[in-house]
Amino acid sequence: MATEERGGNEAAREKLWSPIGGILVTIALLLPIELLHQTVLQIVNPSPIILTAVVYAAYSGGLRSGLISAAIALAYVVYYFSEPGQLFQYSDHDSESLIILVFSILLVVPMVAFLKRRARTAVREQIARGRAELRVRETQRQQKWLETVLDRMPTPLLLTEPNSGQVLFANTAAKELTEAVAPSGAAALQPAAGAEDAPLETADDQMLCVRAARGEYANIFRLQWRTSAGLRSYITRTSNLPAMYGHPEAVLMAFEDITELKRAEDLSSRLGRILDDSVNEIYVFDAASLRFIQVNRGALRNLGYSAAEMARKTVLDLKPMTLAEFEALAEPLHSGRQNQVLFESEHRRKDGSRYPVEVRLHLSTAEKPPVFVAIVQDISERRQAEDALRQAMLIIENSPAVIFQWKAEPGWPVEYVSSNVARFGYRAEEFLSGGLGYAAIIHPDDLARIQAEVAEKTQASSPTFSQVYRICTGTGGVRWVEDYTTIEQDADGQVTHYQGVILDITERKQAENALREREEQFRATFDQAAVGIAHVAPSGQWLLVNDRFCEILGYERGELLQRSWMDVTYPEDVEDDLEHLGRILGNQVQHYTKRKRYIQKNGTPIWVNLTLSLVRTPAGEPKYFITVIEDITQTKQAEEELKKANEFREKVLESATNAIFALNLGGYFTLLNRRASEISGYAADELIGQPFAKLFSPETLGAVQEQINRTTGRGEEIRNYEVELTRKDGSKRMISFSVVPLAEDGRVIGSVGTAEDITERKQAEEEVRRLNAELEQRVEERTAELTAVNRELEAFSYSVSHDLRAPLRAIDGFSQALLEDYADRLDGEGIRHLERVRAATQRMGQLIDDLLNLSRVTRSEMHRERVNLSAIAQRFAEELRASQPQRQVEFVIAPNVTARGDARLLQVVLENLLRNAWKFTSKHERARIEFGVTQRDGKRTYFVRDDGAGFDMSYAHKLFGAFQRLHGATEFEGTGIGLATVQRIIHRHGGRIWAEGAIEQGATFYFTLR
Repeated sequence: MATEERGGNEAAREKLWSPIGGILVTIALLLPIELLHQTVLQIVNPSPIILTAVVYAAYSGGLRSGLISAAIALAYVVYYFSEPGQLFQYSDHDSESLIILVFSILLVVPMVAFLKRRARTAVREQIARGRAELRVRETQRQQKWLETVLDRMPTPLLLTEPNSGQVLFANTAAKELTEAVAPSGAAALQPAAGAEDAPLETADDQMLCVRAARGEYANIFRLQWRTSAGLRSYITRTSNLPAMYGHPEAVLMAFEDITELKRAEDLSSRLGRILDDSVNEIYVFDAASLRFIQVNRGALRNLGYSAAEMARKTVLDLKPMTLAEFEALAEPLHSGRQNQVLFESEHRRKDGSRYPVEVRLHLSTAEKPPVFVAIVQDISERRQAEDALRQAMLIIENSPAVIFQWKAEPGWPVEYVSSNVARFGYRAEEFLSGGLGYAAIIHPDDLARIQAEVAEKTQASSPTFSQVYRICTGTGGVRWVEDYTTIEQDADGQVTHYQGVILDITERKQAENALREREEQFRATFDQAAVGIAHVAPSGQWLLVNDRFCEILGYERGELLQRSWMDVTYPEDVEDDLEHLGRILGNQVQHYTKRKRYIQKNGTPIWVNLTLSLVRTPAGEPKYFITVIEDITQTKQAEEELKKANEFREKVLESATNAIFALNLGGYFTLLNRRASEISGYAADELIGQPFAKLFSPETLGAVQEQINRTTGRGEEIRNYEVELTRKDGSKRMISFSVVPLAEDGRVIGSVGTAEDITERKQAEEEVRRLNAELEQRVEERTAELTAVNRELEAFSYSVSHDLRAPLRAIDGFSQALLEDYADRLDGEGIRHLERVRAATQRMGQLIDDLLNLSRVTRSEMHRERVNLSAIAQRFAEELRASQPQRQVEFVIAPNVTARGDARLLQVVLENLLRNAWKFTSKHERARIEFGVTQRDGKRTYFVRDDGAGFDMSYAHKLFGAFQRLHGATEFEGTGIGLATVQRIIHRHGGRIWAEGAIEQGATFYFTLR
């Protein structure tokens, strides 16, 4: 108390002196300054001294003292810095000093006062806490001494709470008397039913001991408490104690032991009440029938049953188990191997819901008959906590962060690591077994820095900090990580562990490096761009220009930066530029592109394509414009020329006799000439933007659309497709149109077509068809006649060929004899003549054979069957290879190509086509011959392709005529009958054959079969 009083007096003196002292110190410092200033010494700038005095006043006396001292000091310096004889007149240097001093005082005084107040408050709080702790310790010492005195008193004493009867204190004698190990509430004082002062019909809360414990009954009374050992009697004296020394009101109960029986009865009653009020469920049930005998209120409350309902139930009604399962659980109790069985199960409430429980099961054989006692605890919250813990661990294990905990020892041995450390190529056991410390996985180039930073943060007592470094993975790689470290200390403040949350930031590091590279690339792009780029201030001044911008305008960079954009803009374009700038500054547009003219340094106007956008500050204010220009002077000239060319094209289109039109990829008109309008009956502006399908009826629309899709989708050409067109007035016209794809950079962007009105021609064709129908009858009549004639011709052909062979053989034989027998009598010219005779006769013989084959093809009967064309081609290719093994020819024959037709005739087709390919590739050192099948116009089409001599497509119509050859006999042997034979066979099969090729680029023969 004396200490507190002395502290209070000192505080009062300090509170009184501090404000006055600070002001007096200020005045005391100002007086010598003025005295020296007036007499001995001219002080140039007393600001530091004055500021020190004001700071001391604020520190010692607080804000009010500081402000008063500041006011005094400011009044003085206003006078001090004034010019002699001219108050409030200052030199420039003194004005600056005065302003600096004023702002320094106004800034420092509140700050110093605030810091002093915070420091003083902290000190006072610390002193108050110290004094409070001293008082607590003194009170605890006194309380301990008093408890010791009361505990050693021979008289049993209890201290209870007046309202609830809760026992607050029991001395040793009371504990020995009641066998209580600790205060347990008024229920511990509950007398047994049937005691002499507590008849059966008395309510529990009205019994004398409970009323006395609550302070409602203060007389001396006698109690009998029943225990298993009998009755024990007590004389109890009670006294109400008022609240004092921080303790609440209480009831002091002193007991005089009458008999041990009373005490035992009391203990038993108290235990029963405690068990009944327990939050745990307590069950007593028959060991044989498992029917419940007694259930506490906690069980009834959890289950929702009444006591009467529970008396009719067994254990199996509550638990999801069979009798055999329960007997298996209870078997260790029956056998005496265990005195308790602990297991987890579920209980079923009255409403059908279930909740998890932990069961402690005992078997009491002392009771007759034996009973089971089960103490059951609801573990729902524990299960939820376990689930939450598992979920948390699952989140940790699946999170991108790896958690480490290592000791603050050399090498940083690891005590815990999350299993997702596998993402770094390690197993947790490698660390937990002591094989790896955390320092071992830090990259050697970073380890020293990291250790130094950790030591620095530890020395500075930083609770958490972060670091970025590299670690070596278990697979030999290197990853960048960010480590959020927490320092853990023991009770003495010693650092024991570090806990780190490690995040893999390799991708972020790579992104940062990429961003840095992009910034460098952007700078290089700006400086080296092929277009002019500039930054322009809102005032119009050039801020930044690249080399290309200077090159376009013809200025040096320094010259251009001294000018505005209006200085180099063509005068007639300035007004339009200002209008565009007004729109972008008014947020009407974000950017714009336009063509404009600049004036080069030499005075030459140039055209540029300008794109301008505005960069704003975060507050939305204009910062600078980005201008991109491209010199389009030559483009403008080209546009003028293009304009003239377009005008010429329009004249050509309008003068064309056929309709000309253009379609986009969607099949919509983008262009059409005057003739197209005349045929369709629509004006040009009525069809532009309309679909091509608009001109056709629903009956023909599908077919027309398919043709257009062939062009726009597959890039194919449509030639002379005939269809009926519906004019604007509903009349019909027949047209023939052709469409070709329009491509750009190898990509189809639309199509261009022409159309011809063929209505009159179709009418004429219809007339021709009518006339042809009349002729069909005549043709049929003539067919029989021609058939007979053909038979006669065939017989004649055979006879002629047979009769011709005899003289040819004779000529060839006698010529050979002359060469063999009289060669020495003939000169070279004679021998050559004979050889030419023999060659002519042999060629004539081959020609006769070919003619016979051609006639057989025409007249032979066909037998259709499934034919494996691949096998035929493969077999004949082997024969060709065997005939000239020295040739290097690659055969590519598609497998399992089949067709339905006459096997013998189809073999003739393939042999002729493959022999042709073999013959016309003979001039090439290496050759390739291919047989296969494809789809053409939705039909199965077979082909034979080679890369030999090829042919000029302008003569393709001669390929299949008899005796027609596109190459000389001296270049490639042959009679000109083979392809004619092939064509007749194909026609007999209801198909067609055609060829495509180019000179020295090979040829492809296509044929179809019906």
